[in-house]
Amino acid sequence: MGAISTLLLLGLAELLLSLVGLPADMLLYQGDPAWYWTLKPNLDLPAVPFPEEHSSFSVRTSAEGLRDDLIPESGPWILALGCSTTFGWGVDQGESWTELLEGALGVPVVNAGVPGHTTEQGLRFAPPLLDRGPTVALMGWIVRDSQRAAAPDRLARPTPFLARTRLFRALRGLIASPSRQVEGGVYRVDPEHYRQNLEQLITRAEAAGAKVVLHAFPQLEPSPGHLAVLDQLERPLIAPRLPRGAFFERDPIHLNAAGNDALARILEDALREALLR
Repeated sequence: MGAISTLLLLGLAELLLSLVGLPADMLLYQGDPAWYWTLKPNLDLPAVPFPEEHSSFSVRTSAEGLRDDLIPESGPWILALGCSTTFGWGVDQGESWTELLEGALGVPVVNAGVPGHTTEQGLRFAPPLLDRGPTVALMGWIVRDSQRAAAPDRLARPTPFLARTRLFRALRGLIASPSRQVEGGVYRVDPEHYRQNLEQLITRAEAAGAKVVLHAFPQLEPSPGHLAVLDQLERPLIAPRLPRGAFFERDPIHLNAAGNDALARILEDALREALLR
């Protein structure tokens, strides 16, 4: 009876946390947050918290789990791959650079950005999308690959079930202290493995008939090693630089609405050319 009561209490706590939306990131994602995760399908969230800016933004996802409409069945289209910088973290759907680029080009630009993804997760996530036959595959992984962590992503292993529950993650967040945060560390994906991952993804994209364009998303302090890899892959490369004012004030990784607009304008000509080749 004691064990049953404990299980019921844990189940009730899990349900209550689900109803109030805690932890907040579980509103958006499904899967294992330490190994492999994707966006939940069919989301319609009017106010996703953006704590750094003390604001929120709306997120809708398709039945395919992408922050966009369904993938086109015919005609030219662009598949935009990457992390939260492709997803458009912090801005509403219509303000993201993928939506603005779609409007400028007049062809669908499918937003397949998943916050937190590196090329390691991309090796699992992108192939089924590439097999759908995009005209252009715009590969925008770099920001999270060059992020520092305690261990590289390639060494990650699936998290035990209990550690993935809302209750465990909420408690872990409550007891975490700043002194336990990792300073420095290693690249989540070092330049050599970044190269290997991209080579695999490029091969898969081109086998499906896509033209590959590499996108070094603008960063205030980019990693020279990762930029060098993109430069050496012998594919069209767009590596724009944007001023500090294009980024959020308290979140210097993500672009604000004006920055998204500026990036869409920069990408427009290069991708128009890729569509015509």
